[in-house]
Amino acid sequence: MVKVTVVMPVYNAAKYIRKSLGDVLAQTMEDLEVICVDGGSRDGTVKIIRSFMERDSRVRLLSGNRITTGEAKNRGLREAKGEYITFWDADDRFRHRYLARMAAKMDETGADVAVCGADVFDGAGELYDTAAFLETEKLPDRDPFSWRDMPENIFDFATNNAWNKMFRRRFLQDRGIRFQNLVRAEDTVFVMSAMFLAERITWVDEKLVMYRRYNADSLTGRTSDYPLATYASFVYTREKLAEYPDFPAVLPGFQRRVLKGLLKSLDAQRTWDGYLRNYQVLQEEGLALFGLDTLPEESVPAGMYRKRLRWIRTMGPEDYLLATMRQYRTASEKNRFRLRRETEKNMHGIDDPEERRRTERVLRAEQFLRRGFRKLVHRLHGDERAK
Repeated sequence: MVKVTVVMPVYNAAKYIRKSLGDVLAQTMEDLEVICVDGGSRDGTVKIIRSFMERDSRVRLLSGNRITTGEAKNRGLREAKGEYITFWDADDRFRHRYLARMAAKMDETGADVAVCGADVFDGAGELYDTAAFLETEKLPDRDPFSWRDMPENIFDFATNNAWNKMFRRRFLQDRGIRFQNLVRAEDTVFVMSAMFLAERITWVDEKLVMYRRYNADSLTGRTSDYPLATYASFVYTREKLAEYPDFPAVLPGFQRRVLKGLLKSLDAQRTWDGYLRNYQVLQEEGLALFGLDTLPEESVPAGMYRKRLRWIRTMGPEDYLLATMRQYRTASEKNRFRLRRETEKNMHGIDDPEERRRTERVLRAEQFLRRGFRKLVHRLHGDERAK
């Protein structure tokens, strides 16, 4: 049996596939297979994969015709031979110790699921540190653990992405865990079901993934093409998890995860139509469906989420957007003051020209975001200053 299977859905990924496949084949663990599931690429992706297949027999290619990302991952899961399995995106990068570290921890603990941290990088190659993908402060004292050790945070200590997780394939088969048939947000039911059903979950406190953000070519970057995908994924996940008698024990944590996910989806929309459709379905049916209309405010994390839940219960879409922009602008002002104060304090001690340029770019990016928010507010009011 192969130790680890890497499933990689691909669609028009020629720009990135060489590096991502290179990361797989450069892993310090050699006992692996990588299954690329193509969804009908037309940009040379398949040709690149075949060139890898000629050099390394561990690379496999499954071809489809415009299948969804969820279908592609399920097909890879059916074809997998590994004891463990992970699902990587073709535009991300992965540390070469990822598979070895995660598999070793699963061997050590007998876990069904392992989770690791991730960094974020952008199109310019800048790497940003973040704890968002693995919040270790929410983890219990025992390792491995299950939802019974942390019912409030079982859905909230990590994101609903599959690429920073490794799964025992037998566990997925025995519990019938599959991806939803969606183009995007297909990971939601898969990850949340695994977290709820796993008897043993472990973690590796290392940033083993470099997640590409602001990629306009990716499905995440084209959120407005599928504006209700996140909402549909949470509806489907709720239906699946509600079948289990223990679900009420984790319901408060599930509601918080849903709230965060739906608000993030609102923020990610790039068109007014996508934003409006999300807002209307959430306000007209989503709040009641997920119990967010009666959720006590004290059960929601203080700060941004609590305020925005209050707003979305009472405001129209335009007023909510303006309130959100003001909230971000206030936070941006505070961050700008802090960044400039720290920069003025420390810039004189930076001798490296590249480090000075990086610091200055951070400030310029922040100023750009502030101008964008200001223009949007003016545009909503028909103000000439938006032009």
